[in-house]
Amino acid sequence: MKHLQWLIIAVLSLTMAPVFAVTGDINAFLGQKSLNSNDWAPVDDQIEIGVLSDIRGDSWPISFAADLLVSTDKADMPGPDITGSTLELDIGVRKVFDIPGMVMHPYVGGGPALISASREYDYGSYKMTDDDSGAGYWVSGGIYWTIATHYNLGLDVRHSKADVDLFGTTRNAGGNHAGIIFGYQW
Repeated sequence: MKHLQWLIIAVLSLTMAPVFAVTGDINAFLGQKSLNSNDWAPVDDQIEIGVLSDIRGDSWPISFAADLLVSTDKADMPGPDITGSTLELDIGVRKVFDIPGMVMHPYVGGGPALISASREYDYGSYKMTDDDSGAGYWVSGGIYWTIATHYNLGLDVRHSKADVDLFGTTRNAGGNHAGIIFGYQW
């Protein structure tokens, strides 16, 4: 994953901005990414972790969002073991619907996605690996509850798409994501 360090720097720089913002959220994500089985089988259902963040001013109708998600799966097969993984940076906007008097916050969002992907075939003493990056889009929706004024707990679902070329085949490195989020609101 040749662009990993640049993706991490970009997300960290965006998540440091809350020092200057009035309101924001930073949440851990734990879930699953389902990739197209025609492109990724047998490693198409990947465990996914990440960080979802957004910042907004008091009078802003939308938040600026930066999300970093990492997924992987390994299949022990007769023949080569296969490992597939993705690294996804989703930037864009998020609209959080604050309902007066409620601790429930539904949201929607979307924007450009930068996705790096790799696939490895492990024959024991010999490995073949290919990786590539592509640009595409993401859309998401979810809901979280703010507990004790600052702590978030909720659900996030999203869809992303970006084409990459692995071993001479074009594959969609995005997919359908679903998971739980937990974090902090300031």
